[in-house]
Order: sequence, then C-alpha cells, then structure tokens
Amino acid sequence: MIMNIKLEAKDYFYEFSLKGKQTCVKINQAGKQAVEKIKKIIALIIRFISVEATLAKSSRRAINRMMKRTGADYIHLTGKKDLTIFIHGFMSNETAFIDYDEQFENRCSFLRVNLSNTFRGIEDCALEILAKIENLYHDDGPLEINLVGHSMGGIIAAEFAERFQSEKFIVKNVVAIGSPFKGTDHASEIPFIKSASQMQPNSPFLKRLVNQMKENKHVAYHFAASDFDPIVPRDSSLPFGKNHYLLSEFAKKGHLCLLSDQGIKDWVIRCLGILDTSPY
Repeated sequence: MIMNIKLEAKDYFYEFSLKGKQTCVKINQAGKQAVEKIKKIIALIIRFISVEATLAKSSRRAINRMMKRTGADYIHLTGKKDLTIFIHGFMSNETAFIDYDEQFENRCSFLRVNLSNTFRGIEDCALEILAKIENLYHDDGPLEINLVGHSMGGIIAAEFAERFQSEKFIVKNVVAIGSPFKGTDHASEIPFIKSASQMQPNSPFLKRLVNQMKENKHVAYHFAASDFDPIVPRDSSLPFGKNHYLLSEFAKKGHLCLLSDQGIKDWVIRCLGILDTSPY
C-alpha cells in the first residue's frame, strides 16, 4: 500500500494505491495531519519489527506472539498475600511475559496485565493496573507487590510504585527490563502520542520520576539493559548505578530478546527473592 499527500491550490488530496488501484480522496487540514500521524506510526512499527527480526529467533517469536494477543489479563493465584505483576511495553500485550509462566507458577501469584491503551499517559496506565489489583483483592489485609516491566512497562511500574505505595499495597521490588528512564529518540518521532511524549529524552515526566525513585527508601529498584538494544540505549535503561544486569557479553541481544534471555529470567527471580515451592 502506497500513501501520498499532495497540495493542489488550497486543497489537500490523499492518494493511495491498493492492489494496483489508484484512489484519490479530498481531505482538509485536520485530515492531512491525521494521515501523516498514522504514516509515522506505521513507519516506526515497520522499522522496529525489521530491526528486531534480524537479531534473533527469540525476537521473531515475540513479534509473532504480539500479533496473537488474547485481549485479556492472565492470572495465576496461589492464595498467598503477595503478587507479582508483569507489565508489557508500548503497543505490546499480555503475551510479552508468557515465557515467565513456567518459572513463576510454583513461586507466587502473578498477573500478566493486558493494558487497554498504551497511547495514553503513563499515569493512566498505572491507574488501570491499580483498578485490576483492586478487582482481584477485596480484603483489608496488606498485599505485597512486585512489579516487573519491559520497556515502557518498567516506566509504568515505577510510576505505580511512586504513586500507590500504601498500607494496603506494599510495593517491595520494581524490576525494569530495557526501560527508557532517560528517554529514547524513537519516542521523539511520535510526540503527538501522550506516552511517547513522556518518554522523550529529558522529558519533565522522566526527570520527575527518576528523582522520586532515587529518594525512595522503601522500594528496591532493579534494572536490566543490553549493549545491543536498538530501541533503548543501555545508559537510558540504567538511571542510577546499582542493582543492574547488563547483557554486554551476548552479541545481538535486542529489545525483545531481553524478555526471552534465560539469564535475565534467573536474575529477575533473584531480585524478587521468591523460592520455588514445587514438591519436585
């Protein structure tokens, strides 16, 4: 499909060809801007997929899963008063952390969230997670929470920890995998999307959040990064210098590969300090 916008006199015309057929539709200025935004989003998605798909088979598997979203949260409850929440990134879904199910099902209750809209503000995504937790737990006892996020999901996790720490919800750990705490240039390409504008380098939102994280003495923050991440640079994933895991020794480990790497999975379990309760 080929798209083009041209100006004739004072009118804009949206030209496109689909299956060899040429079509031309007259649009106004607002329509032109909308089409240009859609083109930028599509171009960014295509570039991301093409880069990741060349890195490793695990990235291609992750991309295939993303295309088969169920549209629902995945919940595994054990009855214990602790909950690990897995949060996917921008334009991803609940399948992002599916490889963690087997290792976590004998360790704790967990929730793989499916966010309804990752284009809105990061604060709104954190509020959606709060609502999901409140729907699961209705009693008055304190619930200990671990948050594990990939990419934008790590930013959402940190925002949740800084906003909703209370006697009812005690956030113990936040694990951020390939999360742009210092921003990513790719977000600057689509600043008209609220969450992307918040993830631009040096954004006021990220500066405020990282400063809060540094001052927080109640939550343990852990960060994972890769030297070969084409989306989020290593330094952006490591906002301050402790409790981190760096995939520098593995060549061609991209943004999605961070999710499937066994070393990172084992590191996440160590960060959370949860034991395998399987009888075998």
